[in-house]
Amino acid sequence: MLQIELRHQKNGPDLWAPVFVCDWCGKKIERAEEGMYQFWMSVGDAPHDPTLVTTHKIIEGQRAACNHLWEKAYEHEGYLHGWIDMANLMGYLINNLHMDWKKLVEEFAPKAVYNELIPPKKGKPRKTYYEEIGKRI
Repeated sequence: MLQIELRHQKNGPDLWAPVFVCDWCGKKIERAEEGMYQFWMSVGDAPHDPTLVTTHKIIEGQRAACNHLWEKAYEHEGYLHGWIDMANLMGYLINNLHMDWKKLVEEFAPKAVYNELIPPKKGKPRKTYYEEIGKRI
Protein backbone atom coordinates (compact mmCIF):
# COMPACT_ATOMS: atom_id res chain seq x y z
CA MET A 1 0.00 0.00 0.00
CA LEU A 2 1.14 3.54 -0.59
CA GLN A 3 1.22 5.89 2.41
CA ILE A 4 2.61 9.33 3.20
CA GLU A 5 5.39 9.88 5.75
CA LEU A 6 6.82 13.04 7.29
CA ARG A 7 10.62 13.11 7.04
CA HIS A 8 12.53 15.56 9.21
CA GLN A 9 15.60 16.97 7.50
CA LYS A 10 18.67 18.12 9.47
CA ASN A 11 19.65 20.83 6.99
CA GLY A 12 16.43 21.72 5.26
CA PRO A 13 12.66 21.76 5.42
CA ASP A 14 10.63 18.76 6.56
CA LEU A 15 9.33 16.77 3.62
CA TRP A 16 6.20 14.70 3.12
CA ALA A 17 7.23 11.62 1.17
CA PRO A 18 5.26 8.66 -0.23
CA VAL A 19 6.41 5.28 1.06
CA PHE A 20 5.41 1.69 0.36
CA VAL A 21 4.05 -0.40 3.22
CA CYS A 22 3.67 -4.18 3.05
CA ASP A 23 0.01 -5.17 2.68
CA TRP A 24 0.69 -8.35 4.66
CA CYS A 25 2.72 -7.28 7.73
CA GLY A 26 2.08 -3.53 7.73
CA LYS A 27 5.77 -2.60 7.94
CA LYS A 28 7.46 -0.14 5.61
CA ILE A 29 9.38 -1.53 2.64
CA GLU A 30 12.69 0.27 3.16
CA ARG A 31 14.50 -0.65 -0.06
CA ALA A 32 13.24 -1.60 -3.52
CA GLU A 33 15.07 -4.93 -3.42
CA GLU A 34 13.07 -5.90 -0.30
CA GLY A 35 9.69 -5.57 -1.98
CA MET A 36 7.50 -6.59 -4.85
CA TYR A 37 4.04 -5.88 -6.11
CA GLN A 38 1.58 -8.68 -6.70
CA PHE A 39 -1.66 -9.03 -8.63
CA TRP A 40 -4.07 -11.60 -10.00
CA MET A 41 -4.25 -12.33 -13.72
CA SER A 42 -7.65 -13.58 -14.83
CA VAL A 43 -7.88 -16.81 -16.81
CA GLY A 44 -10.64 -17.60 -19.27
CA ASP A 45 -13.95 -15.92 -18.42
CA ALA A 46 -12.95 -14.82 -14.91
CA PRO A 47 -13.51 -11.07 -14.42
CA HIS A 48 -10.47 -8.81 -14.23
CA ASP A 49 -9.34 -8.15 -10.64
CA PRO A 50 -7.48 -4.79 -10.52
CA THR A 51 -6.15 -5.35 -7.00
CA LEU A 52 -2.46 -4.52 -6.61
CA VAL A 53 -0.66 -5.27 -3.36
CA THR A 54 2.86 -4.56 -2.17
CA THR A 55 4.69 -7.10 -0.03
CA HIS A 56 8.12 -7.94 1.31
CA LYS A 57 9.83 -10.70 -0.64
CA ILE A 58 12.26 -13.36 0.48
CA ILE A 59 15.64 -11.98 1.33
CA GLU A 60 18.52 -14.39 1.88
CA GLY A 61 18.34 -15.98 5.32
CA GLN A 62 14.59 -15.58 5.86
CA ARG A 63 12.33 -18.59 6.37
CA ALA A 64 9.14 -17.16 4.92
CA ALA A 65 8.32 -13.87 3.35
CA CYS A 66 5.16 -11.83 3.25
CA ASN A 67 4.72 -12.45 -0.48
CA HIS A 68 4.35 -16.22 0.01
CA LEU A 69 2.03 -15.80 2.97
CA TRP A 70 -0.17 -13.41 0.99
CA GLU A 71 -0.25 -15.77 -2.02
CA LYS A 72 -1.42 -18.70 0.11
CA ALA A 73 -4.01 -16.68 2.00
CA TYR A 74 -5.63 -15.14 -1.08
CA GLU A 75 -5.23 -17.85 -3.72
CA HIS A 76 -8.41 -18.33 -5.75
CA GLU A 77 -9.51 -20.36 -8.73
CA GLY A 78 -9.64 -18.75 -12.15
CA TYR A 79 -6.64 -16.53 -11.52
CA LEU A 80 -2.90 -16.83 -11.95
CA HIS A 81 -0.60 -15.11 -9.53
CA GLY A 82 1.56 -12.34 -11.00
CA TRP A 83 4.37 -10.41 -9.42
CA ILE A 84 7.10 -7.96 -10.38
CA ASP A 85 10.03 -6.61 -8.36
CA MET A 86 9.37 -3.26 -6.72
CA ALA A 87 12.31 -1.65 -8.56
CA ASN A 88 10.52 -2.25 -11.89
CA LEU A 89 7.34 -0.54 -10.68
CA MET A 90 8.96 2.88 -10.76
CA GLY A 91 9.95 2.58 -14.42
CA TYR A 92 6.49 1.37 -15.44
CA LEU A 93 4.81 4.21 -13.55
CA ILE A 94 7.08 6.85 -15.05
CA ASN A 95 6.41 5.56 -18.57
CA ASN A 96 2.67 4.96 -18.06
CA LEU A 97 2.22 8.47 -16.64
CA HIS A 98 4.23 9.98 -19.54
CA MET A 99 6.65 11.66 -17.16
CA ASP A 100 9.86 13.39 -18.24
CA TRP A 101 12.84 11.23 -17.21
CA LYS A 102 15.34 14.10 -17.47
CA LYS A 103 13.19 16.35 -15.30
CA LEU A 104 12.85 13.56 -12.71
CA VAL A 105 16.62 13.13 -12.59
CA GLU A 106 17.16 16.90 -12.35
CA GLU A 107 14.67 17.32 -9.51
CA PHE A 108 15.06 14.14 -7.46
CA ALA A 109 18.43 12.45 -8.07
CA PRO A 110 21.06 12.92 -5.36
CA LYS A 111 23.60 15.54 -6.41
CA ALA A 112 26.42 13.03 -7.07
CA VAL A 113 24.20 10.87 -9.29
CA TYR A 114 22.81 13.89 -11.10
CA ASN A 115 26.28 15.27 -11.82
CA GLU A 116 27.36 11.88 -13.13
CA LEU A 117 24.34 11.57 -15.44
CA ILE A 118 24.16 15.21 -16.48
CA PRO A 119 27.55 16.94 -15.98
CA PRO A 120 27.31 20.63 -15.00
CA LYS A 121 28.41 23.31 -17.46
CA LYS A 122 31.84 24.72 -16.71
CA GLY A 123 31.82 27.53 -14.16
CA LYS A 124 28.13 27.08 -13.32
CA PRO A 125 27.67 25.13 -10.09
CA ARG A 126 24.14 23.90 -9.70
CA LYS A 127 21.94 23.29 -6.71
CA THR A 128 19.73 20.31 -6.13
CA TYR A 129 15.98 20.58 -6.17
CA TYR A 130 15.90 20.34 -2.37
CA GLU A 131 18.49 23.12 -1.98
CA GLU A 132 16.32 25.35 -4.17
CA ILE A 133 13.17 24.53 -2.21
CA GLY A 134 14.97 25.24 1.06
CA LYS A 135 15.80 28.74 -0.18
CA ARG A 136 12.17 29.45 -1.08
CA ILE A 137 10.65 28.24 2.21
